[in-house]
Amino acid sequence: MASEIVHLLNSAETSPAQTGFQSPSREFKALRPADIAILVRNGSEAVAIRKALNKRRVRSVYLSDKDSVFDSVEAKSLLYLLRACAEPERESILRSALATDVLALSINSLDRLVQDELAWEAEVERFRNFQLIWQHQGVLPMLRLLLQEFAVPFRLLTLTGGERALTNLL
Repeated sequence: MASEIVHLLNSAETSPAQTGFQSPSREFKALRPADIAILVRNGSEAVAIRKALNKRRVRSVYLSDKDSVFDSVEAKSLLYLLRACAEPERESILRSALATDVLALSINSLDRLVQDELAWEAEVERFRNFQLIWQHQGVLPMLRLLLQEFAVPFRLLTLTGGERALTNLL
């Protein structure tokens, strides 16, 4: 099945007029990855299919009404980030936020913040700015800026399972 999906997507790229859908108005639209959905009976089938697709470098998103986004790593990370934006002067809270999987700062970057007082103060100031934006413009503009400054969407989309992680976060 994964090989057939790859075949169809490649065919849509090389011969877009032959692999796709014709609308009632007779307009032909080439097949896109977003047009494909795979229904599975259970989580183990989903894992097997995702592995087969990943092996062929086809990104996929797993959607299930049984999993709660609030139980995800991204939701927990978001809670730490929101706390840090609400109270940037509280060192332990800000350190926890900076160490989240979502920001994915390297060990060297985190160590530098411990060793270099100016670097630490710059992060505190950055989170004070996030706090001001939150207070004056709302939480969404603040989060958008935070995610952009830390290049979170770009980085997540380069990872296997990154689309799901970004979806959870958003």
